[in-house]
Amino acid sequence: MTMTFYLIVCVVTVVTSSIHYSYAHYTQQWAVHIPGGAEVADQVASDHGFVNHGLIFEDHYFLSHSGVKKRSLAPNPEKKARLAVDTRVQWASQQKAKRRAKRDLKFHNFRQFQDPKWQYMWYLNRGGGLDMNVIPVWLDGITGKGSVVTILDDGLEKDHPDLIKNYDPMASYDINSHDSDPSPRYDMIDSNRHGTRCAGEVAATSNNSVCALGVAYGAQVGGVRMLDGDVTDAVEARSLSLNPQYIDIYSASWGPDDDGKTVDGPGELATRAFIEGVTKGRKGKGSIFIWASGNGGRDHDNCNCDGYTNSIYSLSISSATEHGNVPWYSEACSSTLASTYSSGAVSERQVVTTDLRHSCTSSHTGTSASAPLAAGICALVLEANPNLTWRDMQHIVVRTARPQHLIANDWQVNGVGRNVSHSFGYGLMDAYAMVKLAKNWITVPEQRKCEIGATDISKPIPAKGLVALELQVSECEGVEILEHVQAKLTIFAQRRGDLNIELTSPMGTRVTLLAHRDNDNSRSGFSYWPFMSVHSWGESPLGTWKLKIHNNGRLMGRATLQNWSLVLYGSKHFLSLPDTNTNDSNISKSTNKFKLFRGFKKNKSKQKILQKFKNQKPYSFSTKGPKTKVKVVFPHSKEPAANALSTTTLSIARNKKLSASSTITSTTTTDFSQPFYAISNNKVRIDDSVVKHYLSFVKNVTITYPVMIPSTDVVVDKKNYKKSQKLKEKSRDINFNHNTKMFAMKTTENPASNELKKADISVWNLTLYGTNTPPAYDEKYRGESAFPETNAEVWDNSIEPSSSWTMNNDPNKKDTLEVEGTENSTASCISFSRSFCLECFPNFVLHNGTCLKRCPEGLYDSANDLNVNSEKNALLSKGKCVPCHYSCRACSGSLDYQCTECYPDAELYSPSVLENYCYPISMMSEVLSTKWYYNIFLFVIVCLSLVFVFLIYFYVKRKPKGYMHIPSDIQEPMNIVDNR
Repeated sequence: MTMTFYLIVCVVTVVTSSIHYSYAHYTQQWAVHIPGGAEVADQVASDHGFVNHGLIFEDHYFLSHSGVKKRSLAPNPEKKARLAVDTRVQWASQQKAKRRAKRDLKFHNFRQFQDPKWQYMWYLNRGGGLDMNVIPVWLDGITGKGSVVTILDDGLEKDHPDLIKNYDPMASYDINSHDSDPSPRYDMIDSNRHGTRCAGEVAATSNNSVCALGVAYGAQVGGVRMLDGDVTDAVEARSLSLNPQYIDIYSASWGPDDDGKTVDGPGELATRAFIEGVTKGRKGKGSIFIWASGNGGRDHDNCNCDGYTNSIYSLSISSATEHGNVPWYSEACSSTLASTYSSGAVSERQVVTTDLRHSCTSSHTGTSASAPLAAGICALVLEANPNLTWRDMQHIVVRTARPQHLIANDWQVNGVGRNVSHSFGYGLMDAYAMVKLAKNWITVPEQRKCEIGATDISKPIPAKGLVALELQVSECEGVEILEHVQAKLTIFAQRRGDLNIELTSPMGTRVTLLAHRDNDNSRSGFSYWPFMSVHSWGESPLGTWKLKIHNNGRLMGRATLQNWSLVLYGSKHFLSLPDTNTNDSNISKSTNKFKLFRGFKKNKSKQKILQKFKNQKPYSFSTKGPKTKVKVVFPHSKEPAANALSTTTLSIARNKKLSASSTITSTTTTDFSQPFYAISNNKVRIDDSVVKHYLSFVKNVTITYPVMIPSTDVVVDKKNYKKSQKLKEKSRDINFNHNTKMFAMKTTENPASNELKKADISVWNLTLYGTNTPPAYDEKYRGESAFPETNAEVWDNSIEPSSSWTMNNDPNKKDTLEVEGTENSTASCISFSRSFCLECFPNFVLHNGTCLKRCPEGLYDSANDLNVNSEKNALLSKGKCVPCHYSCRACSGSLDYQCTECYPDAELYSPSVLENYCYPISMMSEVLSTKWYYNIFLFVIVCLSLVFVFLIYFYVKRKPKGYMHIPSDIQEPMNIVDNR
């Protein structure tokens, strides 16, 4: 009986304790509202046996009573009644104990991982913003399930115990040996371990007591063996196009030599594989290509000279060390989108992953280790939202990357307030932020592009000098929010490594497209090479683009800019999610919403942006081509100060009253209205009346203040609102989306998606917070008009209004993707995908995905190539534009003697019918002379003769003198002395 009694007591005690801790209970603490000051409060506390612990806030005091139970399921009615009848007490409340959980990550929960190397995976488990932030994603149950990643490398050890569970044969192939087994070739030094190491970072199995675990340990992983043999254009193309409807992500940690002197990229077939992948892969959503940016930092290499990382179709990933520094091997360039952790100095830790022969390693290094981490994070994102396109993924990376804790001396804030660096891109990838944003992501509009070519450009670049050019972009049809920017340059240089190229956007973002490369002694220059930048992501394309080319060559190191053009990729304005931490999965997609967003970052002040805006005059358009200003600066000359950048027009309109069945559409303008309210409608010219209208709209907003007095009124739950506000404050330095304009939902597959969804609303209210003056309002310009009238001189450089900006006078010409010629870019296509033309009709040529009547300057039709021995001729026989030799302005082939037209500083020389050279004018007199080689021959003969004479002279002079031989049988005569 005694044992039974004690057992019952223990059970009751445990149950009671659990009830006390499970439900809210009343404590000894009280909150009391006592007007009259501290003395009155002390007197009330003393009269009722309470202890006054001080103010909570004005007239509200924190009291406690020792006679009340510390934990009670019911309130104390006696004390409550006594306080209620006291006329000095206006309000009193006994406090309940609430359960609150600390929101730091409890890493002890992950001791369940039995992988022996888990504790050494610092880049995944450090916390505090010093890792890839994947643990919160795993806590949400997202591990990459359903995502398929393939590693393009030297093979994959498919029977590795940490990979065999997630190995996918459908994502694997051996291109080198032409079979389905991607296993690497083993040798004494394990030279083909690279692919197996990269695969382990992505999808190594968790909780199997073997090695480590991958970032997306629930994803499927495959391998393509393609580097262990001759790597050709066809090999690369087959690898990039393997099973594109099944594979989601292609990860590549290789490229051209990182020696600081190579300029190379994908060939014709590989380029087409990229285009086919992004247009047709993943059932039209686009394959995702992730590329390591390169390890040529020690040789001062630049990843913009690598055509794979420099491509708009690849997501280029760089590295950060354990301590957040730039690694010694890292290449800095403007095409890098983001970074992940990898190796660094000798004292810094490296990456843990699988290795050959069923082993494990803690020494995976370089950007080769960074790209697979990014691929794993993208696999997690695709599980959260499988409908993301290849461009959606890049947008999400830009918006969520974290610049904190990364140390570089080139951080800058671009025109829309995002931090960006040549070494780290937009910062460290954040898996949790990417997944949260992806869950509610709205697909971006279709990609559009326009190419603006500079007219009559052929400028010498003096040694130790520079050439500065300006290109005015008055309109870029369909592109209102920039994504990728390409500057395609054709440059002749005596030494290519002496060149330094900078590009500045209309919103003031300056990027280095090419830095000096000490090892590059090539005289090949650049032939229509597309230098790419992502630093202007989200900016407006309209305004003045500035290009500067520095020539650091010696006295005779001449260089010539022969041609350049600007290719702008982007889309129209669209509604995207500004807060990467939102938990609302039912965000309305209707187009009648607009949101308010914060202004630019502190070090990119609103006043500075406002100053740009007030100095601009709205652009007007005519049929004239783009205006180009050229400035050449010679050594020891002073460069004039830059003028204020021209900016874009701002459109602000009031919304009309809409019925429930109204169909909402909007025509968006440029993205320059970001410091202001995100409202846009038809394009209008901005003038004082519009500004006044805007200011009056802002001033009429009612101001409300939070009330701290406790109330029992029914209040709409503000939990999510307050949480999002706090997260915004904490993330003020994180890259947020500033592109908040509306767009009409466009779909071709399901037209019904355009209809607004019905919703029943029972109770709602609207609370507006703001200021008396508009954001970015400058006190200096307060008055009747916030912005003074613009100087009329600005109109001198504008184009006449009244007609749209095109390259011809055809009034019926629709939207074209290229500002090139008079033909529609897709009308002459035999086959095309989205906006990319793949094959053209006869009498047309294919160039950059469009069909043209003739090739642009510096290119020729490959179908007319007279070089029958050219290997390219067989592949490019269908009529594509191929670069001429750098000395030719126009040509019939790729060789130097196939020129048909020369640049202004050269003349055409034809020694025979089939030979046409372009020689510099300064050399033509020597080339045309028929006796110049006789002079050289005579000079050589005279020199050789003199040398011969000197040799004979020295030989004779140094020859020893001869002696006469006297025979031994001849005796000398004897002297006879006469003694007489």
